[in-house]
Amino acid sequence: MGKYFKYAIGEILLVVIGILIALQINNWNENRLERIQEEELLMLLKNGIANDSRELHEVLNGIQNDVQRTTRILNHLKSKNSYPDSLYSDFAALSINRSVNFNQVAVKAFENKENLVKNNDLRYTILNLYNNLYATIESQTANQRANTRTFNRPLLKKKFIYPEDVLYKQVNGDSVPFFPIKPIDFKQLKNDVEFNNAVKTSKINLKVLESRLKDVLKAIDNVQNLIAVELK
Repeated sequence: MGKYFKYAIGEILLVVIGILIALQINNWNENRLERIQEEELLMLLKNGIANDSRELHEVLNGIQNDVQRTTRILNHLKSKNSYPDSLYSDFAALSINRSVNFNQVAVKAFENKENLVKNNDLRYTILNLYNNLYATIESQTANQRANTRTFNRPLLKKKFIYPEDVLYKQVNGDSVPFFPIKPIDFKQLKNDVEFNNAVKTSKINLKVLESRLKDVLKAIDNVQNLIAVELK
């Protein structure tokens, strides 16, 4: 009986050890699969954020050009001199709306699988980028579009002469459409409080949006660096 019990205990120990080894292998496989999924998610986020960065740089460039246009308009409205023909395009820029199209594939993937990102600091930084900073840009561009629709465009239609067709000019070898408009009475426009306020408001909104875009681009650079470190 003693030999039988020793044999039974030995068999039980072997079974337990086998189970423990199987569980360890299973846990190792699960961790390996989760790590692969995490790397795939991080690569998707890296590419999506890179696309967002390019999009924001293009919008920022357009916003900075718009700020220069509003500045030129205000300077000429204050001046006693007449305005150059180049100001026609600046006037038309008051009707331009800016929008940002973020990469929704990466955003949705992160929303569904954010727990795969094991680095808490990295996960929080990405959450802050998507949920707060991107939302701020979307809100600010929406405000700029609303201001353009509500104030600028109605004023331009009342106080400017529109061309019959869209014109084209060469920019860096490309044919770019533009829509120059002429004021009906520039002297009267200089003293038009409503129009002056509309231009000033546009410039303020554009400057705020410019600042927000720069902040988000800095945050994007930080997230890209954190992801690169995590992938290594």
